[in-house]
Amino acid sequence: MLLYAYAGISSRQVPKVMELSSLLWGGVDDRIPSHVTVIDWVEKCGLSLAEGSLRKKTAAEAYSLVIDNSITLCGQDLHLELMASSVHPGHPHSHADVSVVSMVAGRQWDAESTRRELDKTIARLGYVPEYVVCDNGRTMCNASEEAGLPTHRDISHSFGMFLERVYSKDDEFTHFINKKGYARKYSHTLMAPLMPPRRREYARFMNAFETVRWAKAMLENDRLLSSRERWLFSFVRTHASLVEELDEVMKGYEYMEQLCKQEGLSHRTASMCRDYVNRHFMTKGERVRRLGDMIISYFNKEERLLTGDEPHNICSDIIESTFGYLKSRMSPNKSNGYTPLVLLMPLHMRVSSIEDCRSFNAARTIGKTRLYDIKKWRADNLLPNPSIKRLNLLKKVS
Repeated sequence: MLLYAYAGISSRQVPKVMELSSLLWGGVDDRIPSHVTVIDWVEKCGLSLAEGSLRKKTAAEAYSLVIDNSITLCGQDLHLELMASSVHPGHPHSHADVSVVSMVAGRQWDAESTRRELDKTIARLGYVPEYVVCDNGRTMCNASEEAGLPTHRDISHSFGMFLERVYSKDDEFTHFINKKGYARKYSHTLMAPLMPPRRREYARFMNAFETVRWAKAMLENDRLLSSRERWLFSFVRTHASLVEELDEVMKGYEYMEQLCKQEGLSHRTASMCRDYVNRHFMTKGERVRRLGDMIISYFNKEERLLTGDEPHNICSDIIESTFGYLKSRMSPNKSNGYTPLVLLMPLHMRVSSIEDCRSFNAARTIGKTRLYDIKKWRADNLLPNPSIKRLNLLKKVS
């Protein structure tokens, strides 16, 4: 089971690895589990750990929640809630710093349905969280605020939104992005090694600096290009002032995000970020000054949610990382929707390091849950598998 959850080996490869280990080093008896048994153990452990995270809290055990919905998978969205200490740990959150307290699949989540899930989680924990962290999605923010919870908006999503507001309809920026997109057509030519990064469909302004780094490198190494290469990528030199402007913005973004993710949001870090903006943004052109005004307003608003001197977390990277890990381990057949394999997430967080694996009692954790409990949890929290509907329908047709 640890081979699957910690080492990342597929369920069908786990028995083979155990057989080979027995052959080479001994110590493994002939009771090697099948791949189905491995998945059963993973789901049992995951459910046991998820239920264990829902124990009642006290005022001394102040906690925060990080919430988000996944990208739609075959018409299904997975609502996920992670619990962490209300005090920032002094480093970016890792999987060991959080635990899963809610996983519910649904369709077309709105603020009301999301708030109901938050209310259920809080009722189970027995105490209200100090604050909630979410992206700038209207559904998440409205749900949290309607529940009366202080809500921090993720710094990376917020900064990306500010970029979009300032540059998305700017003529110079739009022309530069269009030219960059045209340059992608060189993928099957000798120019392919110099092509700009591929545009991302989701959160493209959060990832805009990949293009800025490419353009900055092209400007700095222009003398190394051939005459043909220089001509094909001449649009970068044409927009050199824009590239330099965005490079300065990128440096500021990286400084403020790294500071707040490493140390958390406090009165000191908020003041440092505002000082940086005043020195490096407000002395530049009109577009950068508009960005500066938005960033200062953001830190003013977030700082008002601080209740003392303890730093708060204002980053939801950990939940994005959790979704990414889950999707890397799911079946490539997306028409399955969300299956009980989502219970892998609580287990992965519990055994995210070798030290955690050493202290983890797998047998005792498995013994706390039965297959009947998995079936009941699935009926209560997940939607029917769309592939089963397809299978049954095609059988009737045939």
